[in-house]
Amino acid sequence: MSWGDFVFDWRTTIAPNELSREQGWRHASQSRVGDRPAHQYTGQDEETITLPGQLYPELGADINSLDTLREVADTGAPQVLIDGNGRVWGWYVLEKLTEKRASMLSDGTPLEIDFSLTLKRVDDQP
Repeated sequence: MSWGDFVFDWRTTIAPNELSREQGWRHASQSRVGDRPAHQYTGQDEETITLPGQLYPELGADINSLDTLREVADTGAPQVLIDGNGRVWGWYVLEKLTEKRASMLSDGTPLEIDFSLTLKRVDDQP
């Protein structure tokens, strides 16, 4: 899977171990006297994808990969998300990145980094 030029790969960078997708649809309601509210479909709501995983620097993963993601997110520019089968998921921005470092060595180097990325779909293309 890739997000823009960033390729998720467990051998060189980071690879999520699952994908969670949340999608919604809007239905506006209008109160009516003596009856249930009327509803009208008003379109798609926001869509987010969450990608959690682990990074193991001791096994060769690049400890700076998360910083690279931060740099791309700092631009604010949407990036296209494409899975390993070539399916284009759409344009997404990185909304949230959480990171937890564990099993620290005496020099502060972690042996394990748990992370979670939250990507939000945007229809604005560059």
